[in-house]
This record gives sequence, structure tokens and C-alpha cells, in this order.
Amino acid sequence: MKYNELFDNEQSLELFDSFQSFLDPKTNKMNMEILLDCARTLGLNTKYPTIMTILTEIDQEYQQLDFETFLSELTERLGNIRTKEGRETLFKIIDTNEKGQVTFDDLKKLAKEVGHTVSDEDLKEIMQNISKNNTISLEEFERYLSRKIERDL
Repeated sequence: MKYNELFDNEQSLELFDSFQSFLDPKTNKMNMEILLDCARTLGLNTKYPTIMTILTEIDQEYQQLDFETFLSELTERLGNIRTKEGRETLFKIIDTNEKGQVTFDDLKKLAKEVGHTVSDEDLKEIMQNISKNNTISLEEFERYLSRKIERDL
């Protein structure tokens, strides 16, 4: 499995295991429509609307795809925080109302949707570290993530 900027090895393996469940043994590719039908049946379109939107976008481009392409498409569409374009993509995902500002509620909703347990206090601290206002602009978001990446290197 190739190195991926967005998903660590454990996450990539979990995705691979899930991917295998929808694999056509004849082509060694996943049928996106079957994945989406299953997700809708499980009610994931309501529980995880952002992820479902991304999977639907991938389905519109690919009927079937291999795992490396699937992982690459997820990475591109979710926003790779190591690139400016990726950070902008991620900001747009969080800014669901397209108002150019991310709020506490936007961050809380995204954390819940992706399964991260983050307390309100931690989210407030994150907000305060990024912006002195009650909202975060794209520029503030970009600056914060750029600094964070530099510190983590």
C-alpha cells in the first residue's frame, strides 16, 4: 500500500478492509453504486452527509475503481492539509453554509460526523487559537494549519 498524506497506515488498512467488502472478484475493483446503496440502506446519508456527498462525487466520475484510486480520490476530495489547495478544500467542507466563515457549530458538526470526540472546551480553545473572533476565516484557517504542519515536521 502506498504512503498517503491524509490517512495513516491504520486508517488506510481500515479503509482497505471496507473496500474489500465491495470488491468485484472478476475485476478487483469496487462498484461505487453498490457501496452507495448499502450506505443509504444503513442510513449513512443522514448520519454522514459530507462523506456521502464525497462518495457520490466519486461515483459520478468512476463506476468502478481500484483501492489506490479510491484512496487518492478520498484524499483529494477531503482536503490534504499539507497543501494550500487541500486546506482550502477542507475549509469549504467545514463551511457548509458557504459564508466564508467557520463557526464553533461548524467545527462541532464536522468532529461529530467524522467520529472525533472533542469536548466543547477543546473546540473553544481551538477557535481561540485560530481567531480572536467567534468565526474563522479561510486566511486564519490556512495560517493556523500551515504553522501546525511546520511544527509537526
